[in-house]
Amino acid sequence: MANGEPSPSSPASATGGGAAAYPLSQSKDTDRRRPIDAKMAELNESQAEVAAKLQGSKQEDPISFRIRTLKKLPQELQNWRLKLDTQELSVLKKSLGTDVEQLKSEFEALRTTLQQQQEDVANSLRNLGQKCIGARKSKASKEIMEAEEKPEKVHSATSGNKVPYT
Repeated sequence: MANGEPSPSSPASATGGGAAAYPLSQSKDTDRRRPIDAKMAELNESQAEVAAKLQGSKQEDPISFRIRTLKKLPQELQNWRLKLDTQELSVLKKSLGTDVEQLKSEFEALRTTLQQQQEDVANSLRNLGQKCIGARKSKASKEIMEAEEKPEKVHSATSGNKVPYT
């Protein structure tokens, strides 16, 4: 301390550099204040606009103020209705989209069911056709066998009776 060195309790020795530490912390504070200062300026400007409008409405004749307000009313009402219609249409569009998706999935399920039923009917008809063909073949072969047996019976019946031919 006698050598001209700062004491350990002094701020310059605590930061290790002296005067350079103070501007750094001041710079950080300034950076933090900038967004706040911008907001404050914006709020002051907005407050000034509101005050000017309020002052203007106080100076304005109440009847002319009402007339001006009434003139704006149809446009504001139309804007409100348009906004409401837009919101309703948006809700209806979403609902319609959901309904369309549901109908698509139901239609696909019906299509799948119909295709399965068509395949089942085709298989049943094919099996029935094969049974009919088998039955016809069986009946035809039975008839053929019966027809072959009948001439033998007729032939054997006629060969036992020898009738002279004249």
